[in-house]
Amino acid sequence: MYKIKNVLLTLAIFCLAGFFSTADAQMKHWTYTQYGMGFQLPSYMNVTTNNNNQFVASGGAMSVMIEPWNDASASASDIARRAYDRTNATNKYVEYKERVNLNGYDGYVIVGDGMQNGKALVFVTMGMIDPSSATNFLVTILFWDDPSQHDYLVDTAVDIMGSFYKK
Repeated sequence: MYKIKNVLLTLAIFCLAGFFSTADAQMKHWTYTQYGMGFQLPSYMNVTTNNNNQFVASGGAMSVMIEPWNDASASASDIARRAYDRTNATNKYVEYKERVNLNGYDGYVIVGDGMQNGKALVFVTMGMIDPSSATNFLVTILFWDDPSQHDYLVDTAVDIMGSFYKK
């Protein structure tokens, strides 16, 4: 399996220095209107679900899912762990985890790798809490770990994470 040291380095910079764009993907702005949330995804991604229960987009080797639910007692790390537990992969290994500030949301990020259908998979799970409501968000970003696209996909995942904001 391709090592994801670049994930660790990129996310460390992401958490310490703020959010910035590093990927070459042209990003498109999206609004999860039901929850007053804005974010960006690569323009090549197609949104397949956008309703009160879920937002799902996929394209290329990457997919993004956002699931809201109400639970004022959950912490951001609880939510990220729930996303991690629901990640459909075997031999999961956590490479990185840390609390982050996500432009109006309290967040927690877990990054790791595993196997799915015999292929190497990288996952980024985030728990996001809206501090002004009981609504929480579980965010999962998945991509196949192809060494020829690894850096590009890591940069794109970081750009997606950094783009979330509360309207």
